[in-house]
Amino acid sequence: MPRVPSAFAALVVGSSAALVLATVVAAQAAAPTDPATPASFSRIDVDTKLTGAAFSVSGDVFGTGKQDLVVTAFGAFTGSGQTSTPPAAGTVQIYRPGATLKRWTKVPVVTEADGITFPNQPTLADVNGDGATDVIVPGGYFFDTYSPAPQVPPKNRGSITWWENKGEGKAFVRHDVVTASPFSYHAVQLADLDGDGIKDMVTTGEQGKSPQSPADDIVELQYLKGRLDGATDARTFDAPVALGANGGSLPVVSDVDRDGKPDIVSAQYFGAGQPSYLWFKQSGTPTGGALTADNFTMHAISSEQGPGFQIKLVPNLRGDGIDRWVGTNHLSYPLTAPEGGVFELTPTAAITEPWTSTRLAGPFSPRPTFGQAAPGVFGSGDLDGDGDVDLALSGDGDRRLFWVEQTGTNGFVTHVLEDYDGTTTSVPGMGQAGGAVVADLDGNGTNEMAFSSFDQNTVAVYVRSGGGPAAPVPAPAPVLSVSAPATVTAGAPTTLSASLSAAGASTQPARVTFTAARTGAVTQVGAMALAPGATAGTFTGSIRVRASESGTFAVAAGGATASAAVTVRTTIKGFSTATKRLKKKATIKDTISVRPGFGRTVHLQRWTCSSAAPSCRWKTVSSHRLNGKNRATVAIKAPKGTSFWRVSAPGTKAGSAALTKSRTVKR
Repeated sequence: MPRVPSAFAALVVGSSAALVLATVVAAQAAAPTDPATPASFSRIDVDTKLTGAAFSVSGDVFGTGKQDLVVTAFGAFTGSGQTSTPPAAGTVQIYRPGATLKRWTKVPVVTEADGITFPNQPTLADVNGDGATDVIVPGGYFFDTYSPAPQVPPKNRGSITWWENKGEGKAFVRHDVVTASPFSYHAVQLADLDGDGIKDMVTTGEQGKSPQSPADDIVELQYLKGRLDGATDARTFDAPVALGANGGSLPVVSDVDRDGKPDIVSAQYFGAGQPSYLWFKQSGTPTGGALTADNFTMHAISSEQGPGFQIKLVPNLRGDGIDRWVGTNHLSYPLTAPEGGVFELTPTAAITEPWTSTRLAGPFSPRPTFGQAAPGVFGSGDLDGDGDVDLALSGDGDRRLFWVEQTGTNGFVTHVLEDYDGTTTSVPGMGQAGGAVVADLDGNGTNEMAFSSFDQNTVAVYVRSGGGPAAPVPAPAPVLSVSAPATVTAGAPTTLSASLSAAGASTQPARVTFTAARTGAVTQVGAMALAPGATAGTFTGSIRVRASESGTFAVAAGGATASAAVTVRTTIKGFSTATKRLKKKATIKDTISVRPGFGRTVHLQRWTCSSAAPSCRWKTVSSHRLNGKNRATVAIKAPKGTSFWRVSAPGTKAGSAALTKSRTVKR
C-alpha cells in the first residue's frame, strides 16, 4: 500500500534502543519461579500535554542515583494525509521523579526556539568526558526531501546536536555536529568505533523521497570520527563518512564476532529489497586513523521477517549468562505473511551466514483498527518479579501495548497491557506509542514500564500492582578483580584486565570508567568483553586503554566493581643535552614540551657549588608555567667557564616527577 506521510508516519521509529556498550547486568539470582497469576499493572500519567510525544529513554542524568525519563516531542502537525504539514521545531525534556511516581519535575533541554525539526531518539552519554551525562539529539523529518511540485521545495533540516549538561539548575549548552542536512537522523550511538581511544558517532542518515514508494529511499550508514584537542580537552566530530548504502534507523555498536573490532548491527525498515536484520563486520586498519566503507562488509542476519524495526542485545535473556539478539519487525496493515512479532536471532557456526530465528511473541493480527506499521520497539527486564527477563512491547501502529512474560520453561506468553477496540467512542488507550522503557524509576527494586504516545500527547508509566512473587533471593556476591600496570606513559596504550567470579553471571561487556586524580572527573572509557574462563562461574577479559594523566580505572560487571590506580610517567622533550661551546656571551633557548601538562610548572636548574661551604646542589634559576599547548621556553644564560643545566618537573596529581639529563655549556 502507499506510504502515507500521516502524523505517525514520521514516528515510524518512535523508540528507545539501549546502548549495548553501557549495559551491565547483575549476577543472576535464584532460579525463576512463575507467579500463580500473571502480574497486573496500573497506569500513572506523567504528562498528558506533551504535543507529539515521540521517543523515550531513561537514565540518571544528574547523578542523583534516580532514573529520569528523557522524552522528545515533535509538536503538532497541521492538515492530514498527504497534505499534512510537519511542525518546524520540537522539544526535548527531562522528567525527574519525586517522592512518588505521581510527582514529576519537568526540565527543558531543547525548546522550540532552538529550531530542531523532529528531535528523535535521544542518547544519554558523557560526550566531553567531564563526568556529567549529556544528551545527544538526532533530528530531521524523513520526507523533507520529497518535492512533488515547484511550490513544495525540498528542505534540508536534518541535524545532530549534543547538549552539554552543566549541572542541576543550569541550562544545557548546545553543540552542533550536523546541521542543514538532507538526511534525517533517528538515533546516534557514541562509541570508539575506530579504536583510537576517542568516542565516535555512528548513525544512519535517511531520505524518504516519495511517500508512495520505498524504491527511491536513500539510506546511508554513517560514521563521524571523534577528535580530542590535547590542549583544551575539547571534543569535536568530523563530517559524516558513508560506511554503506543501507542500514536501519536504530544502529547498535557491538563486537558481534568477538574479534576485538566493534561492528554495527541494525534492523532495516526504509529502502526496498533489504534484509530484515543485518550487520556490518569491521576489518582492516583505519586509513590515516579514519574508517571508510572499505573497512566494513555487510552480512544479512535474516530476511524472513519483512521490514525490520529494531534489533538489540538482551543481557542474560534465558538466565544462562548468555546475551542474545532480539528483534521486532514492522508490517503495514493489513498484515500479510510474514506476520508481526518479536524474534530471537541466534548466530550460526558460520556467523557471516544467516542466523536462526525463533519467534518469542506474536503474531499480532488481526489488529483492531487501521494504523501504521506494527509492532514497534521493545524494552527488557524483570517485569513480574520472578527473576527472569520479560519484554515490554509497543504495538506502535497496532495502537495497543503489550508485555511479554517469560515462563520458567523459557517460553514466552504475551499479555495486553493497554487495549483499544477500534471505535471512536472507546477509551483510546495510549494510541500509537513508542518508548518501551523498562527501569526501576522509583528506586524500590521493582521495574516499571514507560511509554510515550504521539497521538495522545502523553507520557505514562506502568507500575506493577498485583501478581508476581516476592523478589528472588540474590546469589552470593560476585568477586571482581582488576589489574593494570602501576606506571604508564601518557597517551600510550596499555592493557586493563579483569576477572569476575559469580555464579550465573552474564558475559555482557563490563563498563569501564576512568577517574582523574587531579580533578575527580569521571570519564566513560568503554566496554570490556568478558568470556567464560577455565573454571565454571569465572569470566575474564581485557581492554586496551589510554591515560593522559594519573588516575584510577574502574570496572563494573556482574553487580560488582573493582579498580586499579595508574600513575602517568612524565616525559620532557625538547631540552638538548648536547654539549654546547660558546666563544662569547650568549643565551641558549629551548622550547620544551611536557606530558602530562595540565598547567604544571617546570624549573630550569644549574649545578651550583658554594665556596664558603664545600657543597654542591642543583639550584633553580627560573620557573616556567606551561602554556595551553603544554609547552614552555627556557633560556640558559651561560656564564664564563663550564656550567651544567637541567629541567625539573615536580610530581603532581597529574603525573610523576621528571628530570632531564644534564647539559654541559662551555664559554
